[in-house]
Amino acid sequence: MCSGTSINALAATQGCDAGCGSCSGNQITVAYTNLLDNIPFSECRSSQQTVNEASVGLQSQRVSGFSTTSGDFAAANGYFCNPPSPSPPPSAPPEPASDPCFPSSSMVTTLRASDGSRTAATRLDGLREGDVIVAATADRTLTTDTVSLFSIAKLEAHDVPFVVLTTSTNHSLTLTGSHHLPVGASCCSTLKKANDVTVGETVWVVSSGAAVATAVASKALTKAAGLHSPVLTNGGFPVVNGVVTSFDSIEKVTLAKHGLAPLLAACKATGTCERFRSLFLGDYKKYL
Repeated sequence: MCSGTSINALAATQGCDAGCGSCSGNQITVAYTNLLDNIPFSECRSSQQTVNEASVGLQSQRVSGFSTTSGDFAAANGYFCNPPSPSPPPSAPPEPASDPCFPSSSMVTTLRASDGSRTAATRLDGLREGDVIVAATADRTLTTDTVSLFSIAKLEAHDVPFVVLTTSTNHSLTLTGSHHLPVGASCCSTLKKANDVTVGETVWVVSSGAAVATAVASKALTKAAGLHSPVLTNGGFPVVNGVVTSFDSIEKVTLAKHGLAPLLAACKATGTCERFRSLFLGDYKKYL
């Protein structure tokens, strides 16, 4: 029965205790895979609500390879095991502009697989899973990171409203109002949504091979085609149009840094990546 299933019980099959923080990232990944294979969701609340609540439980932790020091993860025990209840009516998908994305015409810098040297800028609608792009780390060091299969790519979106931020260094970044980017005197753990960024605020751009601070000189609105967001396997901050950006909130970026790589390895090994994308991220989005 559904009432007999819990993430702790499944984690215990991996020889660890999720509630006490003794599980590694790989053990939690395996436990989640087992969870998807064993829970009869028809006897529980909707699978989307169930997984959303579980992911909130994970994201609230001080992430270190998916372990926890607070014990709050034990509270997630009941997320998966509630008595049957009528399924709520399906909710309408959000408006396209609510996706944290860039238009198709935005550019990133990719690297050649053969020698690792930088290439000319690549449009986001030309990115593929496994491509390596220039990114920044949380301490603003420039690095590279790999485009994951959880990256959003909706080429068919048209007339999407975007915010345009232009910096005093003449960098121009077009993004939806809900997309995050690093701001403030230090890069890159303090994030704001584009809607909340103000003229004069400090953002970070790449100049002469380094991430440097600059000010937002103007803010405008426009419409463009496409919705794209490269979600990076190791939690890097994508450099788009020369501006350091973030694919999500700092909590989710940190979660990706510590757990996305083993999750991808596990779902590819078990053939469950599509289920993860649908359950955790929603059917209305399209991915690479």
